[in-house]
Amino acid sequence: MGKIADATSTWVVGQEQRRQLLAFDKELEAAKLKVRDLEAQALDVEKEVQPLRREVEGLKKQLEEQTAKTARAEKLGAFKADKRVQAEKPHLGDTELEVLKFVAACVLNDKSSRTEDVTRFLKTNQIRAGVILRRMSKAEYIWCHSSGQWLLNEKGQEYLVDHEIL
Repeated sequence: MGKIADATSTWVVGQEQRRQLLAFDKELEAAKLKVRDLEAQALDVEKEVQPLRREVEGLKKQLEEQTAKTARAEKLGAFKADKRVQAEKPHLGDTELEVLKFVAACVLNDKSSRTEDVTRFLKTNQIRAGVILRRMSKAEYIWCHSSGQWLLNEKGQEYLVDHEIL
């Protein structure tokens, strides 16, 4: 018998009331068993959930690390791309820049810009001046007109404008 039946066994109650007390006692015992079963199930579920929680935390940490790595890789990629663009931009040495400015000044002032004029301007010999002019011509900064005058190509003009020389 259950607790209620034990506690009320000495009471004087009618047969019908006794039957109701016993039925209620059985229901109470069944409910207690159900609660114990549910508590045991909750513990089992908690045991299954704990490893999943740890796994989720590990995955969150991996995701954060991967996101940080991706962000660093994107920054590095952008930096390298910027460096490539800068490296692709033409850079003239001091002598080439002086020749480019000299040719531009000659064109703007209607003065002669023949090889001899460049040679005098650079205060060098004709061979050295010729090599410099040919290199600049191959790089498409200047070109030689049939009259022998050196003129600016589009690239030479853009270089002078981009570097705020003109």
